[in-house]
Amino acid sequence: MTTSDERNRDAERRLLDGLDLGRPRPEEEADELLRVDQAILLEQEEFVRACMAEEGFDYFFDRPEEQVQRFSGFEEPWGSPEWVTRYGFGLSTLLFAQDEVGDDLVGAPGAVPRPPPADEATDPTTLQLDALGPAGRAAYWRALLGFSRTDGDEPSDRAYSASCKGRAEEAHPDRGSLVHLEWGASEIDQLRARIETSHVVRDAVRRGWLCVESSGFSVSSEQAAIADVEVRLEGLFDFGRPDASNPEFSAFLEDVQTYELALAHALEACGVSRARLAPIREQVAIELAYEIGLLEPQR
Repeated sequence: MTTSDERNRDAERRLLDGLDLGRPRPEEEADELLRVDQAILLEQEEFVRACMAEEGFDYFFDRPEEQVQRFSGFEEPWGSPEWVTRYGFGLSTLLFAQDEVGDDLVGAPGAVPRPPPADEATDPTTLQLDALGPAGRAAYWRALLGFSRTDGDEPSDRAYSASCKGRAEEAHPDRGSLVHLEWGASEIDQLRARIETSHVVRDAVRRGWLCVESSGFSVSSEQAAIADVEVRLEGLFDFGRPDASNPEFSAFLEDVQTYELALAHALEACGVSRARLAPIREQVAIELAYEIGLLEPQR
């Protein structure tokens, strides 16, 4: 028999899973969520393929397990302090497979080296788009995404919802969408906003970023820190494919990885990494959810 306490905990867990506030997950739980996400993504992509066929187009996609392969095989729980120590934000450190960067740099442990880029002369999507001509290409993108990408169309939520991609996401919602369906999108958006404006979260964030600044980094949010690393990474692609035997490539990547790891460590040590703030945000989320009526105590 399910008790009221168990029902309360189950509702709280579903809400927190949907909010995904950054709590590091044990390997078994992370693997299970990955399998769920892969299954949903495959359902979405198959839906898009059938939808595009109805519109008169072929649709090609990579299988989900190939897309996420480089984000598996870790010994440390994703986002944990141990994970951050080794991989930082997972930007320069997971961009390539370990075999692609050599033993002296950090690579993705579960990944295999990428295949050569698709030859545009034989890539099926490129061949199809070339054969369609301008009007056909515009129709392809409108069917897929809701706007043409070539005629100056402005993307809109309404047009995207009617596109094959939007309809696929509605037919096979991911975990983030499921929480919207169960509790309402506007209510969840309100909850997220109130979490960030709560004095508990604001005080923790303010103290943390003062600490980061005193460590020598001029960033004021985790998003800004990630963007800083991404800007530094841009020059890496001038080298083309990764080549551990190229000393210039290795030196450039080493510089970016050194900076990323130091910055990520500062956020972790100062308590403003997403994982370190997760317990605070989750506690506030549950308290607010009961306060505003998203969760109701089961008796």
